[in-house]
Amino acid sequence: MKFGQLNLTDAQQAQMRQIQESTRQQMNSILTPEQQEQMRLAKEQRQRPNLNLTPEQQSRMQEIWQNAKTQMQAVLTPEQQQQLQESRQQWRQRRQQQSEGASQQ
Repeated sequence: MKFGQLNLTDAQQAQMRQIQESTRQQMNSILTPEQQEQMRLAKEQRQRPNLNLTPEQQSRMQEIWQNAKTQMQAVLTPEQQQQLQESRQQWRQRRQQQSEGASQQ
């Protein structure tokens, strides 16, 4: 998630970093050593890893991500939350247009 255009205060930035780090650690603890290595390599290559998560891992990851999302939302002011929502909608529209363009080719 990119927060650059939200004009976060220093305190908000610190809270976001803390939430992100905690989330990363929790997710890492769910992965096997092989999956962790795949994640590291994919990050180096700026690619999305294919971790072949078990259903239990998927469920746990989703739970962790949802919790982090809730925590991050709580850090934002109502105005920043609105700005973030608008940004997400624009992103979704661009993605949809890109996928429609790709399927027409």
